[in-house]
Amino acid sequence: MIGLVILDIESIEAWIKNEIKTIQEINEFTINAINFSTHGATLVYLDKEGNMITPLYNYLKPLKIDFNPLYEANGGVEEFSRKAASPAYGMLNSGLQMYWLKHSKPHFWSKVGSILHYPQYLSYLFSKKVTADYTSLGGHTAIWDVDTMQYHSWLSKENIKLPEPQPGKNATLSIVNGQEMAVGKGLHDSSSSIIPVLEDNESSNKEFILLSTGTWIICMNPFSKETLTTEQLKNPRGRAVEVFNGRKL
Repeated sequence: MIGLVILDIESIEAWIKNEIKTIQEINEFTINAINFSTHGATLVYLDKEGNMITPLYNYLKPLKIDFNPLYEANGGVEEFSRKAASPAYGMLNSGLQMYWLKHSKPHFWSKVGSILHYPQYLSYLFSKKVTADYTSLGGHTAIWDVDTMQYHSWLSKENIKLPEPQPGKNATLSIVNGQEMAVGKGLHDSSSSIIPVLEDNESSNKEFILLSTGTWIICMNPFSKETLTTEQLKNPRGRAVEVFNGRKL
């Protein structure tokens, strides 16, 4: 919904916790591990005590801020977009949400202790670990440098600190309602669809392309060695770019 700018995260949290508790109480199945997949381009800001600071903003929220100073300080909008594999989409670039919050709402920003993408926040509810995952960082966020395969330098210039990404198979053992289970770090929705296929073909030399027909209709090629170009980013048939190293998922 275009008009919706805030998500009811409290109700979502309550539903997840209730569903897990219900499964445990029925005792028909034993939960050994849980993980989360959500839409991307959504951030959660926590204070130093781990409490949420702002509402969970929808990525369709209009941003009334001039990003040109950021673009010009990093080679212009075209080069910035190419290097970050992120067309200039405003709020859909989660990194620009950080820039917006810092420069438009300093009363919130002054309280920020850590920043999580949405799936990593749901994981945090159970693991209490502040984490980052390659699938969330590489999805048109404007914070990942595809030339160096690390965080983009503009973050350090703005004194924005994010957790270092870890392999997707890493999990944390946690106690949930008295039962021990492994808690994954959370995964970006589009990227998560390719992980089972990669796992099934881990020992194979065959290459493939996965057609994902979720929110986006996109083709994912984890074997591509091509360098992203400005022309590709301008292609209206490729509105979003998911960039990640498939073997690190």
